[in-house]
Amino acid sequence: MKIGIKRKILVSAVSIICFLGGCSPNAAVSILPSTAIQETTTVDKAFIWKAVKDDNPNKVVFLLGSIHMGTKDSFPLNEVIEQAYQNSDKLVVEVDITTGSQQEMAAKVLSIAMLPKGSTLETIVSEDTWAALVDFIAKHNMPKESFLRFKPWFAAITVATLRMNDLGYSQEFGIDRYFLKKAQKPVLELETVDSQLSLFDNMSVELQELMLEDALSGNMQVSQNPKLLFNAWRTGNTAAMENIIMSEVRAEPKFSPFLKVLLTDRNLVMKNTLDTFLISENKLLVVVGAAHLVGKLGLVSLFKKTGWTVKQLDQSKTHNALNTQQGN
Repeated sequence: MKIGIKRKILVSAVSIICFLGGCSPNAAVSILPSTAIQETTTVDKAFIWKAVKDDNPNKVVFLLGSIHMGTKDSFPLNEVIEQAYQNSDKLVVEVDITTGSQQEMAAKVLSIAMLPKGSTLETIVSEDTWAALVDFIAKHNMPKESFLRFKPWFAAITVATLRMNDLGYSQEFGIDRYFLKKAQKPVLELETVDSQLSLFDNMSVELQELMLEDALSGNMQVSQNPKLLFNAWRTGNTAAMENIIMSEVRAEPKFSPFLKVLLTDRNLVMKNTLDTFLISENKLLVVVGAAHLVGKLGLVSLFKKTGWTVKQLDQSKTHNALNTQQGN
């Protein structure tokens, strides 16, 4: 395998963890498909919530929605977000992608992403899907042989990552990565690399191929959706964010398994893990993919249902607001 091709594959492997720790808008736009979406309206909110425990006001959780693959335009962050970080004792992320070497992480991903000996991607997906994949990777100067041994889910996320990179989006400008780089306080993890990889690896081959078909589809409006997602995040427009994530699932029930596996089920596990942390912790900044916060089974709703007063913070609010705003 040529060095340039090998590097692209390794970058894709690392990006999978960024995508999951990571499973959110922007990269997710190519996995959680979307139909025609209207432009977001202006909302003067930040994509962050303050949750205060009803029976113990010393327990405070800031829930920050992350964009895991961004651009330089993602920064600087609104002051209310920086103040939330300063007012927290610990940082909580899905997975700490800064621990260990990228080579070790890529090796772990690739070891799981490989098909069993004797199987090839070409033989387990349809002819149309394989042809579309060969055409796509050829445009990125990668021979089809470089994908032959990979499972469909890995190929799907590789396509999604390459699409985002083509548009100028990179995990280097992810919100969670930003806080991990600056972290001068302890970091807690909601998940592990293994648990995140198992989300995809435990999917049926049929569901994996559906992922790949959608990632390769020309109907994703990939040139528009990242901008719409970023705008929804930047303006704190939760309705627009939820609509972007849910639009195709509502239109095409066949995509509902993605929502359950990648978001709904994980939200419940994340909430349980946070409850465990909060037995001993008092002030946490929780940075997870923005998609995990919205909707009836998003973390914001789950906190509201379990004895917490939660309110989305205004962009104009700063230190004083963080201490006084108790929510609805």
